[in-house]
Amino acid sequence: MTVKPGSLANENFVRFLVKEYKNRKLSEDNIWIFLSFLAIRNSEEHQKLRKIIEEETDHFHPRPAIDYEEQKKNKLRRKIEIIFDRDEFIKETKKIYKGERKSKIGKDDLDFRTLRDKNFQSKYNEFVFDILRMDLKNDDNKYSFEELKSKIEKWNYEYFTIENIYDLLYYSTNVELNSEQIGFIKSFCMTNLNKVNFRTAYTQKGKGFLAKWLAIWLWYFFRKCKFEYPEDILLDMLSFDWMESNGYVGVGYLEEQLDRRKIERRILDNLKDGINAERILKNHIVLCKKYNLSSSFPYLKKAILNDAIGIDTRILALRAVSDFPKVKDFLHELLNTNNQDIFVETAKILLEPKFDSQRGEIGLGLVL
Repeated sequence: MTVKPGSLANENFVRFLVKEYKNRKLSEDNIWIFLSFLAIRNSEEHQKLRKIIEEETDHFHPRPAIDYEEQKKNKLRRKIEIIFDRDEFIKETKKIYKGERKSKIGKDDLDFRTLRDKNFQSKYNEFVFDILRMDLKNDDNKYSFEELKSKIEKWNYEYFTIENIYDLLYYSTNVELNSEQIGFIKSFCMTNLNKVNFRTAYTQKGKGFLAKWLAIWLWYFFRKCKFEYPEDILLDMLSFDWMESNGYVGVGYLEEQLDRRKIERRILDNLKDGINAERILKNHIVLCKKYNLSSSFPYLKKAILNDAIGIDTRILALRAVSDFPKVKDFLHELLNTNNQDIFVETAKILLEPKFDSQRGEIGLGLVL
């Protein structure tokens, strides 16, 4: 029999439900579903109906309130434990075999129906379940627990830990790590620093861009965990950037770590050598403007005149050089450009108060 709560939720109907339950024609689940309906309505009348069920059956008393926030915290805490400990991952894997009473498990055994119980609650650790499901999705073999355990033991669990804790920290705001876990991350970062060249780790091909995951991890954890890297690595990181939240981070965080003169020298060296990634070029231009680095003029001039570079970057460079001394002639030349955006931006600059004394000389150039 299926119970459909609705307009029949009255005393006669409730007593009928109790009678059917006592005659074993209704299950506990049927009664709990009806009680859930009453809880949603939560009126005085519905509370009376609930009390009838409790008194007549001496059962179905209100379940203890579930602290969903605490549940969420415990779930996150357990996930972090598993991420940092292969043995804990294997323990949760074993629970799947035991719970399903199967000697071998394959991809077809790891679906939603296996994970959830009749109340749609997770029977097994969701993180472990999802990792195993992804690992076996293209594998037609079935594995005994010992076979799957052997497979897991061959994983590079250090990289597994770093990859998953990065994802967790990147997408969550309430993750807390203990000193041992932070120490693990620091050890990984310091050990792998010499495997990354931050000067070439970010590349651009057409409108697309790429970065090596190892570089992203080292860059992210340096800032997130406030690690200390050698000065030469930090200077190299001026040539690297990546996204966080709604956009690129930039290199402002490095200004707190490095001597300004050393930053300026590295900027000039990088501009001289050529910067192929436009995102990185933008970061350099921002610092050139901030530091009023007039010695960068030849390189920014080249960028402004380069039609292959995005117009936003070219205008950014134009705004930077407009603060440099002795740029009047160059700005005047730009009024002859065929690029409308560059022309309009140059005209705006020359009409600013700082160029008041030069307006008489350029006035004819602004007449269309």
